[in-house]
Parts: sequence; structure tokens; C-alpha cells
Amino acid sequence: MKIDIFTELHVFVDASKGSYAGCVFARSIVDSRVSVILVRAKSRVAPLKLLSIPRLELMACCVGARLVNSILKALNMPDLKVTLWSDSTTALWWIKEYGNWSVFVANRVKEIRQLTQIQSWKYVPGNMNIADLLSRGCSPRQMLNSRWWEGPSWLKQNSEYWPDGEISCEPQEVNVERKKTKNANVDLAIDAPSLLICNVSDYDKMIRVFAWILRFVNCRKDYNKLKSLSSGPSPLPPDRVNDCAIFEVVGIDLAGPLFFKTGEKVWITLFTCTVYRALHLELVNALSSDAFLLALRRFIARRGRPRIIYCDNGTNFRGAFNDLAKLDWHKISRETSTQKIVWKFIPPTAASWWGGWWERLVRIIKELLKRSLGKSILSYEELSTVICDCEFLINSRPLTYISENPQELIPLTPAMFLIENRCSDTTDIDELNSTDLRKRMKYRIKLLSD
Repeated sequence: MKIDIFTELHVFVDASKGSYAGCVFARSIVDSRVSVILVRAKSRVAPLKLLSIPRLELMACCVGARLVNSILKALNMPDLKVTLWSDSTTALWWIKEYGNWSVFVANRVKEIRQLTQIQSWKYVPGNMNIADLLSRGCSPRQMLNSRWWEGPSWLKQNSEYWPDGEISCEPQEVNVERKKTKNANVDLAIDAPSLLICNVSDYDKMIRVFAWILRFVNCRKDYNKLKSLSSGPSPLPPDRVNDCAIFEVVGIDLAGPLFFKTGEKVWITLFTCTVYRALHLELVNALSSDAFLLALRRFIARRGRPRIIYCDNGTNFRGAFNDLAKLDWHKISRETSTQKIVWKFIPPTAASWWGGWWERLVRIIKELLKRSLGKSILSYEELSTVICDCEFLINSRPLTYISENPQELIPLTPAMFLIENRCSDTTDIDELNSTDLRKRMKYRIKLLSD
């Protein structure tokens, strides 16, 4: 069909709970015969946020306005007659009438009025709106039987047989989107401070100045309230400061993985003393509860049995806790002196900061391994030796202030509570290994010295 200056564009829009759509048909008279063809159509899924049907109908009107505007620009024929049809009396009332609408309605009405003429919008009954198939959907057979792409049948008739297109009365849903206004009577002689009345002649300016004064007063009150509540840092939990044996209260975490020469992976299990800040490291070859229980057994054999364990909610920790909880602890306590370990799991949402007193040591271990190993790949025995050296270095760190005065006492370190024999020198072993001609031995000495 040839489109000329006598061609008319008819836009139909509709919406449902699931989608909203618009379609444009071109109507021309050729040799006394009326021809109607589909030019363009667009359908969109309704937003996830539930909207009322009138709002969706207004969004459909907005789509229809954009469609016909793009067609007029593409044809470069801005003077074509355009008629826009909708079966929503509420949306048409918003478009045709000027009112103090809500932001949602006002923004879309403004765009529609910029793209189309208000008098071009007309009402069509729902059973005569061809866009109903777009918004509600249909089966392929229904689409073929309706011959939807040919437009509504009444559009091929003379205009006197078309719908009237007028809205008889204001719909009830219109006032739902009308902005709420409140009227207030203010006696300036009573309600306003005399200082503002004398120095400010503009009422709006006086209100702004008074609002800033109230804001300052409220902020000052909040500041004084917060200042009174802040009474210094919060005290540490009792498990962090009460006197106890070393490793009686521990925090546990894992770091890794690290890789062996054979391609196998291994993780480092950290046992951190909450009071003395001492550290014990164990290697595990899996993140299972069984592997963790074996590491815990080795720790108890060398450092003693902990009374309280802090940890995160890892599946290996939870699994070990559940396995131990299934035991008959009444029988165990009656027949042995073994006491049940108290497990304290940190909140899942606070995993990044609640366990900071052991996460800091995880970072130190990673930095030490990164500096000493780099990208090196070791055997199990070599890696175990490096881990033991890292454990010694971390336990030798000072816990108190280090003075530059040599006459003052030496600072406390976790190693002082762990090792009665203060000497941990291995110079003789290093000297013995230095005479070895094997390349692997020289490489190992370099790693340990770094």
C-alpha cells in the first residue's frame, strides 16, 4: 500500500496485569476502496513491581505515542492525520484534563502531550480494541482466525460507524493519582518569631530560614545525645581477658590452599589462643570434618585440650561439632575426667569482622608464605618445615610496646608462654646443610633463610 498525504495512522493501545502494548495501522483509500495494514507493533512485559491497571494503561499510551512518533519521523511526513485509541477512560482523562497528578502520572502525561495532540486521543470499547490480543496474548490459531494484522473491521468503514470516542464523565480512579494537598492557616503575629517578621519581608524566605534554624537545633540535640552515649571503647569479652591456661580458649580458621609437587592440595589450620595470642599451625589435606578432627587431635596431643572453641560456620567445623554432640557425654564425664568442649560459632552475617583476632593472623601467614615461597612448589616435609618456621616467627612477635631504651624490660611474646627453653637457634643444622652439594638442599636453605 502506498502511503501519501491522505493516509491516516491509527494507534491502538491496551494493557493487562502481565503486559502492555501498542500497535499502529495505516488506513488509505485507493480507488474508492479502504485498505488497512499493520505498520508497527510493540509489546512489553509489566514491571515486577505491581502497578494498577490504569497506570499500566497509561504506560501503554506512552508506548503508542512513541511508536507513532517514530513512524512519522521515519516517513518524514509530520502532517499525517493521527488518531490514538484506548479503552481506558482513566488514562484518557489524565491525558486530556489538566490536574495536579502524582509524579508517575505527570511524567508520562507530559511525554504523551509532547509527542501527540490531545484531541487525537479517543475512547474505544474494549471489545473493539484490536490491541487486546497484544496485551493479553493468544494462541497461534486464534491469531490466524482473527487476521489481526488487517486491523479492526470497523476501521474499513466510514467514520460515522466508528466509536464515538468521547468520555461521558470523570472516572472514579482518576482521583487516586491526584496529589494530596493540605491547607494550613498561620497567624504571623503569633506563630512566627518577631525577629524573622521584622527582618524578612518574603514569607517563603522566612519559612526557609526558620526551617534551617530548626534543622540546626535538631542536629545539635542529636550530637549531644550521641556524645553522652559514647563513653569510650567497649570492653573485650571475658574469654579474651580472663586468666586461663594457654590455648584453653582458642579460635580456629583455615587458610589456603597450597599445592605440592605432586599436584595435591593442602590447607593450613590455625589455632589461635584468645588470651596469649599464641599460634599453632596444622596441615590438612581436605576441608572435611574428618580431616579437621585429625588436626584437632594432633593439636590436643601437643598443646592440650581447649575448653572453648570459637570458629565460623564452615561445614567442616559444623560437622565436627555435630559428630561430637552425638556422644553420650554423661557417660564420658562419669567414667573419665574429659570435659565437653564448648563451641561458639560467630554469626554468619558477621564473618568478615567478628573473627578479626584470628583473621589478622591469617593475613600475616599469607604474607610470610608469599615472601618466602613466591611461586615455589614444595614437598610435604619441606612445606611442614616452612609452616613450623612461620609459627615460630609469629609467636615471637612482641605483644607490648617496644622501647628503644636497652635498660627496660624485654617485651612479652607468645613464645614466652609456650617454650621454657628460650633458645630456638638452628644455625648448626643450617651449616650442616650448607655443605650439601645437592641443588634441592641449597634451594631449601634459601627458602628457609628468606
